[in-house]
Order: sequence, then structure tokens, then C-alpha cells
Amino acid sequence: MYRRYSYFRDPVFLSAVILYILNRALFKPWAHGHTHFFQFYFNDLICIPFWLPPWLYIYRRIGIRKHDYFPTRFEVLTHWIVWSLFFEWIGPAIKGPFAWAVADPWDITAYGAGALITGFFWGAWSQPNRKKPSRIEQG
Repeated sequence: MYRRYSYFRDPVFLSAVILYILNRALFKPWAHGHTHFFQFYFNDLICIPFWLPPWLYIYRRIGIRKHDYFPTRFEVLTHWIVWSLFFEWIGPAIKGPFAWAVADPWDITAYGAGALITGFFWGAWSQPNRKKPSRIEQG
């Protein structure tokens, strides 16, 4: 049966939001000076589950995304690639608004790990040919 993707009510997205808040409020202050992971890579790890649902919602509203399926393999991978290129190559090369940006290949690894884990929860790595829902299943 077809399950509609809930964007902002998606458990993976909500978990990423909670983890982001916990990282800002607890993990970073308590782990300051003890581990680089929470300071530099944790937000990169939750980047895809945190940012992809809002972007997919925007795409759906403006008509670029034509369905309410869970995120597809193509959507997860293209966002990982585009964001990695921008934040780790183009952004650091642009002076001015991105002067704070530093190219770090470990960031790309963290984005990818987050995309891989999240893709499993969303079913992006399973069968690429999803059954189109009938009008009755669409509700």
C-alpha cells in the first residue's frame, strides 16, 4: 500500500531536528575541547535528514516534485552531491559571504553517511521502481 510522505511530520526529519537542538544545547557545550565530532561533524551527519524534507516540500509546492512518495534515491544522492560541491568546494572559494567556509573532505563523508543511513529509513536504496498509487490509495 502507498504511504504518503509527511515532510515535516516525518520521524526521520523530526529526529534530526531534535538531534540538532541537542547538539547545540548539550553536546557541543559539554564536549567542547574533548571531541571534534560534535563540534565539526555531527551537524554534517544530520544535514540530509534535516534539510532534504523542507526542500522536497518546497519542490512539491512549486510543482518541481510531482508526487508525495518518500524521498527517492535520485533526490537523496543529488542533494548530497550538490551540497557537497557547494559547501566544500564553491563556498570556500568565494570570499565575502562565505569567508567562514572551510573545505573539509570529512564533511562530505559525514553528509554521505547521513544520506546513506537516512536513505535506508526512507527506503531510497530499495526497489527503484515504485508502484504508482491508485486514485483510491491517494485518498
